[in-house]
Amino acid sequence: MSAKKYKCSVCGYVFNAANAAKYYSLDGSLQFEDVPIDWKCPICGYSKEFFVEIEYSELQTKEKSKKNVAENISDFPHTRTQIYTQNEFISDKNAEKLNYDDSDKNQENKNFLLKEQAFRHLKDIILPYWSNLADYQCGGFYGYVDYNLQINKNAQKGVILHSRILWFYSTAYNVIGGEKNKKLATHAYDFLTEYCFDKKNGGLYWLMNSDCSCADSTKNTYNQAFGIYALSAYSRLTDSKEALRYAYELFECIEAYCTDEYGYLEAFDSEWKKPVESAICDQGITAEKTMNTLLHVLEAYTELLDVDSHPRVAQKLKNILQLCNDKLYYDDFERLEVFFDEKMNPVGDIHSYGHDIEASWLLDKACDVLDKNSNLFDLAEQKELKILISDTYAYTSIIAKKILENAFMDNSVYNEARGERNGNAKIDKTRIWWVQAEAVVGFYNEFQKNGASPFKDAAKRVFDYIEKYVVDKRNGSEWFGYLNEDGTPIYGRPITEPWKCPYHNGRMCLELIIRNAE
Repeated sequence: MSAKKYKCSVCGYVFNAANAAKYYSLDGSLQFEDVPIDWKCPICGYSKEFFVEIEYSELQTKEKSKKNVAENISDFPHTRTQIYTQNEFISDKNAEKLNYDDSDKNQENKNFLLKEQAFRHLKDIILPYWSNLADYQCGGFYGYVDYNLQINKNAQKGVILHSRILWFYSTAYNVIGGEKNKKLATHAYDFLTEYCFDKKNGGLYWLMNSDCSCADSTKNTYNQAFGIYALSAYSRLTDSKEALRYAYELFECIEAYCTDEYGYLEAFDSEWKKPVESAICDQGITAEKTMNTLLHVLEAYTELLDVDSHPRVAQKLKNILQLCNDKLYYDDFERLEVFFDEKMNPVGDIHSYGHDIEASWLLDKACDVLDKNSNLFDLAEQKELKILISDTYAYTSIIAKKILENAFMDNSVYNEARGERNGNAKIDKTRIWWVQAEAVVGFYNEFQKNGASPFKDAAKRVFDYIEKYVVDKRNGSEWFGYLNEDGTPIYGRPITEPWKCPYHNGRMCLELIIRNAE
């Protein structure tokens, strides 16, 4: 019997012959014309006039009883209203980017499964949780939710938290649409630009009170970088010249105040004069410079260059990439160094597994964006850039492989190791939320780069671990921050605080959707 294959033209979901029998017809018939007129796509909810025939195949199918098929159908929402009242974050216009295809799960299925898993995780857990923290009375988002899910509406509001929320909702709208995502991005943007910028001296403050007054006017380089990252994403969403202007203001602050002949400094007072102890460094090691700050300046400049191809940004990003190659990567131990003295000599002996797997794909992305903008360099610089990119791709693969071999255990990734140089490394086996999120992206990036299936398998296994252990199943929650080695949450750690935000886990989901858009 001839069986047709259909695709929902709105969201891209594909039904093969078997699925047509399962989903379309209550009596088991494969005739497209017999689909009830009020039947909806189980993914986006649109009716049958949006289904298009995409191919024919000769398949033999078993007759299904009316009862069994009806039971199968009952597993899905039947109306578009049900879908969108459950979640307001997905737009009709951009739903096609999800490109659901259920036709070949028994063959090349992990890409699809990860994408579907990411989409559902995003819309069911992450987006709703953060939307409930919007503070419409004072502005911004509430800055603290304790372990017992109690919101402290008087808690201070981290500027880093708000930059990351702004980036998240801006990028969510750019990827999957949804007017609510756009509104929440604008809500974060208004708070950041109205209250968090130092109108006199330039730059972003570090911490705000709940009433939007400044609580800490420290100027952290890391914080300025995340402002650039967020504002660049928002300018992509709105085509806002104002947002881009703010991003360039922060870029110029970093280049004017936060650099010396060796690299990027950590933090200053409100007037950019007196260096202060960085709020970023809390490892008990005295360091003038950190890998973390350099990595996230690179990340910010990558986003800015990708949004607005500017030769000055391209040159600075190329310089940072060279600095990473020269100073961050430690070939003997196939890792990135974490802390440095004034002249970028490493201090301490820490292998940060989370930062390494995160860096493996952020550095690759910087290479991709620089390569796309190579026309901004002269011919001699283009040759240098080509070599630099090749070298970077090589060592990022090495560090990703190192994490897979040494830190990936029980379907998750350890936190860090100390003392590798003396051969007596002590491993911190705590499972931290952001490390798991970055592992999913880093492993999947390495699979896409080299086609090595163990990396794809590792990405899927970590995501499954996240959904089994890291996700807080209590109603109205999101992810636990810290877990013991056995997967139990560490009691008392907050669900939201200035450092725990939708940047890592939200980006994980968005990256999986973006990387499987075709």
